[in-house]
Amino acid sequence: WFAVKKAKVTADGIWRSLALHIFPGVGKVSIHQLKAPLIVSTSKALVQISQLETINRLGQCVNCVGLS
Repeated sequence: WFAVKKAKVTADGIWRSLALHIFPGVGKVSIHQLKAPLIVSTSKALVQISQLETINRLGQCVNCVGLS
């Protein structure tokens, strides 16, 4: 039970982070066209407001999903 719930919570958290911070910045770009520079440029707004921990977690999410 715990393993199933833990995996679902993790997946939901990753999706929520991507939906809040990455997807709005990349718009309707095809998944095949997503490259690291585009994703980095979308997270620059977080740097300006000193959300460095959020940026770190987003990097982990992006790598986990394989978007870069």
